[in-house]
Amino acid sequence: MDPPANADALTSLDAMVALIAEATRRSPHEVRSMLRAEYRRPGSTVGAALRAAGVRPHEWTPAMDAFYASTDSFIFELALWNIHPIKRALRSRVAAHLRRWGRGLARGPSLDVLCIGDGLGFDSRRLADDGHRITYMEFPGPSERFARSLLSRRTAGLPGSVEVVTDPDALGTGCYDAIVCLDVLEHVPDVQAMVASLAQRLRAPSATAPGGRLIVSAPFALIHPAYATHLRASRRFSGSLSLFTRAGLRPVHVWSFWDPIVFERRAGLSGAELAARALAAPWGLFLLLGRLSAVPFWWQHTLRRATGRWFAEA
Repeated sequence: MDPPANADALTSLDAMVALIAEATRRSPHEVRSMLRAEYRRPGSTVGAALRAAGVRPHEWTPAMDAFYASTDSFIFELALWNIHPIKRALRSRVAAHLRRWGRGLARGPSLDVLCIGDGLGFDSRRLADDGHRITYMEFPGPSERFARSLLSRRTAGLPGSVEVVTDPDALGTGCYDAIVCLDVLEHVPDVQAMVASLAQRLRAPSATAPGGRLIVSAPFALIHPAYATHLRASRRFSGSLSLFTRAGLRPVHVWSFWDPIVFERRAGLSGAELAARALAAPWGLFLLLGRLSAVPFWWQHTLRRATGRWFAEA
């Protein structure tokens, strides 16, 4: 089953089903059924697969590692998440920030951007369409296969480019203008090492140019049955700026509820950065509650479920 000509998987059910069927080797009928079940109960596909594999939720174990390598369940959750208004708004914020920032750089407006853990590749596609040079990093599997197929269908002649990388060792050091890392860190067993690695991959500041920027969103506090692969041990990072500042990153822009927050690789704190910290403080104080209990953040899942969207159908 080939995707319909000129149909976008973010709006067309037929196009999304065709791409998922190709990536997962499931029948289109089964894909439609699984998408509908995921729409009714967000997070249920991954949760069911985790239980079937006998893996403990919210804990990083060898079994959890093997689950990531073998399952195709995330692709269904990500398909619905990428058409969700909350995710669309997040993607738009990131794109708008890079456009504004890139226009002010001597090396801009087209930037070298690493999209790490981008799953189905929709963020990479959007940023490439804005003219940036994108490196999409994801481990081999169904999501990466989906992304390759999606990105290969970009209209010829569009600005920007996307390179697909599946080996972290192939990523450059000190060469990216920006790194986009959305909804990834809450899944990572060694968060501090991951942040330090990302910081080193950003361009270092110089006398004539600022350092690279990390754009990150990480709901550490959202430990809920619908998000069985969010790690409970990482709740201690909820509301933490020091997780990033210890890696040489300084906050320069904050959206409400830190969704996302932008850090720049540089030494010292400027007045603008101190202002950014002050702006972040009210949300940071609330997020600190997540270190004690996840329950105050369960409303986020309720909101996600209540505001979900379905695809256009022919």
